[in-house]
Amino acid sequence: MPKTINVRVTSLDSELEFAIQPNTSGKQLFDQVCKTLGIREVWYFGLRFVDSKAQASWLKLDKKVSAQDIKKETPLQFRFRIKFFPEDVSEELIEDITQKLFFLQVKESIVNDDVYCPAETAVLLASYAAQAKFSDYDKETHKDGYLSNEKLLPKRVLDQHKMDTKQWEERISNWHSEHKNMLKEEAMMEYLKIAQDLEMYGVNYFEIKNKKGSDLWLGVDALGINVYEHEDRLTPKIGFPWSEIRNISFSEKKFIIKPIDRKSPDFNFYVARVKLNKHILALCMGNHELFIRRRKSDTVEIQQMKATAKELRNAKRAEKAQFLREQQARLDAEKQRLELEEKMKKFEEDQKIVQNSLKKTEEGSKELAEKARRAEEEAKKLEETKRQIEEEKKKLEKLAAEERERLAYEKSVANQRAEAMAAESARKAKEAQELAEQLENARLKELEKNEEIKRLAEAAARAEEAIAMAEEAAAKAAEEAAARATAEAAARAREEELNNRNVAEPQYEDEVNTGSSQLVDDETDVPVIHEIDRVALAERNKRLMEQLKQLGHELIGIRDNSKDTTMDQLHAENVRQGRDKYKTLKQIRQGNTKKRVERQFKRDLKIIVHTFVSYYGQVCDVFGVLERQFFGLYFYYDEQQILWLDFEENVYNQIKISKIGMDDIPTLYFSLVVYPDQIEYDIYLETTTTLVYNLVKQAVLSDKLWCNQHEAALLASYAFQEEHSDFELNTVSNFELNTGSDNATTKANPHDIIHVADYVPKRICDLINSGDIEGNEMSEEIYSHHRSHRFMSKSEARLEYLKCVRSLENYGFHRFALIKEKDCKELKFEVLDIHLNGIDLYQESDSITSNVTRLEYHELEEIKGCNKPDRDKITLWYKPKDTNKVLSICLRCTSGSDVTFVLKHNWINYRWRKKSCIYRDLDCREKLRKEASERINDWKRSRLQ
Repeated sequence: MPKTINVRVTSLDSELEFAIQPNTSGKQLFDQVCKTLGIREVWYFGLRFVDSKAQASWLKLDKKVSAQDIKKETPLQFRFRIKFFPEDVSEELIEDITQKLFFLQVKESIVNDDVYCPAETAVLLASYAAQAKFSDYDKETHKDGYLSNEKLLPKRVLDQHKMDTKQWEERISNWHSEHKNMLKEEAMMEYLKIAQDLEMYGVNYFEIKNKKGSDLWLGVDALGINVYEHEDRLTPKIGFPWSEIRNISFSEKKFIIKPIDRKSPDFNFYVARVKLNKHILALCMGNHELFIRRRKSDTVEIQQMKATAKELRNAKRAEKAQFLREQQARLDAEKQRLELEEKMKKFEEDQKIVQNSLKKTEEGSKELAEKARRAEEEAKKLEETKRQIEEEKKKLEKLAAEERERLAYEKSVANQRAEAMAAESARKAKEAQELAEQLENARLKELEKNEEIKRLAEAAARAEEAIAMAEEAAAKAAEEAAARATAEAAARAREEELNNRNVAEPQYEDEVNTGSSQLVDDETDVPVIHEIDRVALAERNKRLMEQLKQLGHELIGIRDNSKDTTMDQLHAENVRQGRDKYKTLKQIRQGNTKKRVERQFKRDLKIIVHTFVSYYGQVCDVFGVLERQFFGLYFYYDEQQILWLDFEENVYNQIKISKIGMDDIPTLYFSLVVYPDQIEYDIYLETTTTLVYNLVKQAVLSDKLWCNQHEAALLASYAFQEEHSDFELNTVSNFELNTGSDNATTKANPHDIIHVADYVPKRICDLINSGDIEGNEMSEEIYSHHRSHRFMSKSEARLEYLKCVRSLENYGFHRFALIKEKDCKELKFEVLDIHLNGIDLYQESDSITSNVTRLEYHELEEIKGCNKPDRDKITLWYKPKDTNKVLSICLRCTSGSDVTFVLKHNWINYRWRKKSCIYRDLDCREKLRKEASERINDWKRSRLQ
């Protein structure tokens, strides 16, 4: 049994060890690492190692691990790192684990100063990094020094400012507190969104020399290839976006970039080692492949990954919101408990006051009782004195008569004294009675106070019971949140196995000193690849711009300018001139080649091109169209006439024969060249249905497809349902009747008005404004139809709209004017109509229906258009139904190639429909053909009238 090889793979958050076989390939090892880490977006990553010459290299996936020049040590050392960066992290990074690895590597690059970051941006990024690790800032939890062990800022920034560690922590924590309620994953994404606008983000730099031997830097990133001066890696001087590179190759130490514009010279440079050229070529191929992949529609797997990631993020947000609600409920319960405790303290204080008052009342009662006792004793003494006086009176009455006069006087005095004493006794008795009543009242008040104390005690008991119930509910909610988190972790653990897609590796042998990658086929026309006009996040986000300005003002006063590096000076100069990463790239890429797309594809289905080269397949890729048999490109070559572009011929050659000057910029329109017959059967994809619906709707609104008042009302109801499926029309007054008119009035709320002009043809709106059509009736009809569409989805509304349009008389018609030939002995036709089932030829335009020659597609044998000098001539070979003889007819028009293109595509589409399983029933097909012919004749008659 062969001896195994020990391998150690180190990522930024883990370390893995494997035992592999000697014949294990790089892809097998890479897949095993990705599977272990749970990585599905494998196309961004690679395994990096140090070779025997102490140079960093990427593991080749198509070769054995043991056959590659890896430094001999046990175990073999690899680092799992990002190899290719996305253009926009918010749109392309899907899963949380991918975002985390990107965050850790970008953070490491910024902190180690491998990626230059200005001081104010570095502080803001540090606050997001703190949020990603510590979650929401809490003064009680995050004490002073909680960031002391964290490496968040570059050493350059720390050295350039006169602040200690505590001051830096205070400044970062201030911004950390601004990110409250932000998930850790959201903080990582915000970190990456700001970091991706840094000039050195995602750029792989290589030292190169030009032909003169000058030292330069070559930068390869997701947007293209840039060349920098040796002293300035922030501002590129020459730029090659991926859309302008035709071929990249190397021979020995020479590297060659060939632009798409063949008139532009090749760009050659030289490197120190041949192996470096191989490394550059591999990075260019991988970045170009990802560049092309981004501009194509997502695969089903990517769509599923995005949907799953979206569900997980929504679940985390919901869990976070639930946690915040539970936390708030707990805080409210705690607050209520504290309030009740405060009330209890107040009640206890009141009780003490009542008890003190009661005690004082009892003491007063005792004093009153003592006074009453003394009064009673005084009364008894008075009674005793009175009794003694009565006895003395009796004794005195027995005295001798001779003493009566003297005794009478003494008697009167004694009587007066007795009366005074009696009055005093009565007064004392009354006071005693009043004291007894006060004592009784004090006793009653004491009873009332006791009742109040008892009631307060019961209220306190009920409050304590409520607090206990709230704490029990909070504990239960916390247990449920923990259970949900456990279930979510288990669900993530059951995810499907690792995706095996990887970015393509260049094919060459180590001992071969040449290599090439053909990015665009030389034998085909060059496609115009859509370049995204990117803007820095700080310009799009005013809040972020204000934050950076505020941080800059705060740091400028404590900055030591004597410690500025060359990078700081270059960055300051860029800021002074108003340049950022994307503005610089846009500036240096202007005018490098003659073939450049100047403006983006428009959402209203217009395509503005600055070159005279187009590619229909690329246009379809931009719109996400797979069923391409229905569509084409045309432009106006005078005020009325249009020209359809042939897919097989260069646009330059077609425009050259038109009346457009070569210095003008043509506007290409993406439209229907073949109209679907049976909508629900001819179209398979929802994206195609949506695109056909938008094109047909535009044709109806511009009166290219003619419809009457009632058909317009029905179509308007379907269009409104498609646009506002959840909107409820309560009254007819929601519709603005006199659209576009200055006299238009309505009593409805302006925010609730539905403008008829957005849903009915312009001709109908003009008739409403002129009074030829009653606006109220039109509005009532639309409202009535819309009520019947309730619960209809948007896709169903689009399909019904197209079915309704299919019944219009001129649906699917293309009309061309023919040129009369004086010397021609054949029939002289003036007008040619191409439609779904054949072509109609008319001899006289003023009496179309009287002289018509109809050729149906099943009668046609061949269609041929001539080249120069008779390119306006078209020859048709056909076989009538009643004969086996093949006849021919020659036609001339202003643009024969245009007619040939439209006619061929409609003919091919007819044959495809005929072979389709939908039209196997011959009777059904014949019935549809007759109905179509009748509609065509009716339309001709209506046009004649």
